[in-house]
Amino acid sequence: MKAIAVVPGSTTLRTVERPMPTVTAADQVKLRIVRVGICGTDREEAAGGRVRSADNLPDLVLGHEMFGQVAEVGQAVTRVRPGDYAVLTVRRGCGKCLPCAMNRADMCRTGAYLERGIWGLDGYQTEVVLDREQYVVRVPPDLAPVGVLTEPLSVAEKAIEVSVRLQESRLPDAPATPDWL
Repeated sequence: MKAIAVVPGSTTLRTVERPMPTVTAADQVKLRIVRVGICGTDREEAAGGRVRSADNLPDLVLGHEMFGQVAEVGQAVTRVRPGDYAVLTVRRGCGKCLPCAMNRADMCRTGAYLERGIWGLDGYQTEVVLDREQYVVRVPPDLAPVGVLTEPLSVAEKAIEVSVRLQESRLPDAPATPDWL
């Protein structure tokens, strides 16, 4: 299948062929890509910036902001079913630190994480992707027109959450977090 890739350390973008993924494990989800966002990270990569291809590959498929439709699921998958809309998270944990063990790879303490479309794992600028159920987030059909914005929205949500927690930790007599947060 066709994909858009960058050669690390260069400004070379090209169309590449990748094998069509197939569901081979009980917890896998196969998605047909509907939309992929392009942001400053993609521009930086295309300009020769920070990017690392997967082992043994000369290039990295771009794209970390995606929206797709479930095409097939493994027999143990319960969170989505074929036809559902979904997004996949970007970061994959190191498997060594506590945050990664808690499925919070965004807080990895070792720095040995991987990121789809950025660092060591092909991204979503392709036709079909395959991943494990733990990285799937179902998107209600009513949100399909804006589903591709899920990843950038999650970044903003995390910034607000961390800011509130930091502020609370600074003020020993601060009231509980308001219900609206």
